[in-house]
Amino acid sequence: MKIITPITVTDEKLLSSNIPENDHAEWDNGTAYARGDFVISTSTHTVYRSLTSSNQGNDPDLEMTALADPLIDDPDPVNWQIISATNRWKMFDQKPSVQATMTDEIALEVAPGEFVGGIAGFGVMGTAVSVEVYIPGSPDEVVFQRTIDLYAAASVANWYDYYFADLAPLTEFIITDLPPYANGVVKVTVTNTGGIAAIGQLAVGPVSEIGEVVTPGTGLSGLDFSFVQNDEFGNLTRTVREATRLADLEVVVPTASVLVTFEKLRALRGGAPAVWVGDDRAALAANVYGFARDYRLVYQAGPNSILSIQVQGMV
Repeated sequence: MKIITPITVTDEKLLSSNIPENDHAEWDNGTAYARGDFVISTSTHTVYRSLTSSNQGNDPDLEMTALADPLIDDPDPVNWQIISATNRWKMFDQKPSVQATMTDEIALEVAPGEFVGGIAGFGVMGTAVSVEVYIPGSPDEVVFQRTIDLYAAASVANWYDYYFADLAPLTEFIITDLPPYANGVVKVTVTNTGGIAAIGQLAVGPVSEIGEVVTPGTGLSGLDFSFVQNDEFGNLTRTVREATRLADLEVVVPTASVLVTFEKLRALRGGAPAVWVGDDRAALAANVYGFARDYRLVYQAGPNSILSIQVQGMV
């Protein structure tokens, strides 16, 4: 069982991206916005929608700061609504279902500024993903390179599906053996020539291993936020929303390292997202970008104990 703890990607760490930050015009103090107008802030990388008419001089970033201040009771009026991160920054917003998109290819470079050993992508759309780590210099020194064919890695249930069904590529990838260079730059390219390339969430960070996942007791279930309502005549109204995975993981951990393991899990309390790697093979769906809902350890007679972790995927 491995855990990738994602670093926070800032303006300084995102060295380059071919996705422009031009979803809408940037908020301007001198412009009067109509109700329903969209603007962006390149400071917070956020898309806002105006909730009021003649909306002028109301900085949306400052309004969101005020709304988060517990000393300010019921600010009125509320002029802006947060819609999402800007397209360039959606892959770092902790919402895998909200994808950053670009025609043909997404290419970006991240300088973590610390030792990292893993990278994972979720909500990926493309034919291939290339990950490269290089040390800046003259010339740059490439210390790692791997390309994942998202179609070749996808599994096919039977020969009929192989010949006649639409082949669905993988939508996620996991790499947990990046070379640990504090000054390394991670370059990611998602290719979908002739189509739209997309990344829902990109997580880069250090890797810790807490034990060995065992098959008995480990399983997956679905968590669907959609709902169906019946009226008095039995007619159905469907509201379709996002769905995610719940992973119940049974992990064998050395009893001597129980305290260390619990400290690692405690550091991820409060819904902090991480990449929980049950198996490096993405096709098994045993990897979840999410948070630990619950964990419990049962001591065994031998040198190892059994740790049960339930992880809920982020949407």
